[in-house]
Amino acid sequence: MVSFLKFIVFLFLIGGSFFYDGTVSCSIAGFVVNLHMWVLLTAFAILCYTYSFCVWLFKKVISFFSGAPAHEKGLESLQEAFSALLLKDVSAVAGRLKKAKKFLGEIPIVSWLEGQLNLMNGDLHKAKSMFYSLSNRENHTAFGAYSLSQLAIKNGSYDDALNALDAVLKVQPKAEGFAKQAISIAIKNKKFDAAEEYVDFLKSSSERNLVQAVILYEKSLLFDDKDLAKQAFKLAPQLETLSLHYANALLKEREYRDAQKVIARTFEIAPSQKLFQKYIECGEQLSIKDKMKLAEKLTCVAPESWIAYFGLAEMEVQEKMYQAAFQNLLVAYSKEQYDFIAKLLVDVAEKLEEPKPLSAQEVLSRSLDVKHVVFVWKCSVCGQEESCWKTVCDCCNHVATFQFVEHEGTQKIQLEAPSEFL
Repeated sequence: MVSFLKFIVFLFLIGGSFFYDGTVSCSIAGFVVNLHMWVLLTAFAILCYTYSFCVWLFKKVISFFSGAPAHEKGLESLQEAFSALLLKDVSAVAGRLKKAKKFLGEIPIVSWLEGQLNLMNGDLHKAKSMFYSLSNRENHTAFGAYSLSQLAIKNGSYDDALNALDAVLKVQPKAEGFAKQAISIAIKNKKFDAAEEYVDFLKSSSERNLVQAVILYEKSLLFDDKDLAKQAFKLAPQLETLSLHYANALLKEREYRDAQKVIARTFEIAPSQKLFQKYIECGEQLSIKDKMKLAEKLTCVAPESWIAYFGLAEMEVQEKMYQAAFQNLLVAYSKEQYDFIAKLLVDVAEKLEEPKPLSAQEVLSRSLDVKHVVFVWKCSVCGQEESCWKTVCDCCNHVATFQFVEHEGTQKIQLEAPSEFL
């Protein structure tokens, strides 16, 4: 930038003197020479740039013969120390760190690597002491605080872990990952007030609502508080577990209609068999006919889902309403070709009275190409699978990341139709 400004100044002076057309008289050994001003300025500029070039060239030559500067040597040693740390080569890490420390001094990354070296050597107390010292003196990094949090989690000292993560967030308030880790630790240890303090560090409003809903849900479980369950449901109505929890709280007080509304709201967003069953149970004092009417309502709430049609068909089979059950199973099968839907479809088809409906002949005149599935809860971050929904993933410590997914078998199953339909 300085060189560019210097060039502009010279250009301006030379141009001005050229248009001004002034001259300078020089007397040398009795000779008088008249020179234009712009010629003198041009010669001076050339002399300045020649001097700068010579200085630059001199530094390059000296650098070449004397080797790389100390800073570059330090960075190279630091990089080699990192590589050795990944390979768990203790002696190499120690040697490279000694060099890096010589050239770079006590910078945070060097101290952090020294602490990691102590951990590799099994000297836990020395490592912890180094991390404490580092966290107290570092201003713009958080190596020490984060390392202390990891040690605390490893040792089960969750209070120390939260304190260390607090130190990280003071230095790096935009480090959302540390806030998520703090939230998960706080939830696991029932420190809900602490968990709520970290929610503000999350950037996405939808994620803040989701995490806040989980915190309220856990608090409602601990204190058996219906109002907390209601707040959790309002923040995240798409979560099946929160919906069922709030519905159960309403059912305890015989608020059947409100419980049905809660379940229907979630069923519309994310239909599931548990929600369908709970919706029907809300009318426990009703007859089977009335319960079937409730099931029909859910087919309208989530018409793209197979669940309500299949559930309604099962009740119709119990009442020997085979014709209606067959039609609902056809709808369910058209949406998802699961083996259990196909099996019930074939069983009901065998019970149909003459004349067989055209739709039955069309479906059952060929083999039913179906798939066998297993439903599991899967963490969207790390892929951890569980048999039930969890607020916090035990593997990656992320909050509210489990989703209900299906695992299809390796190959599809051929289910033959009854012989009379072939």
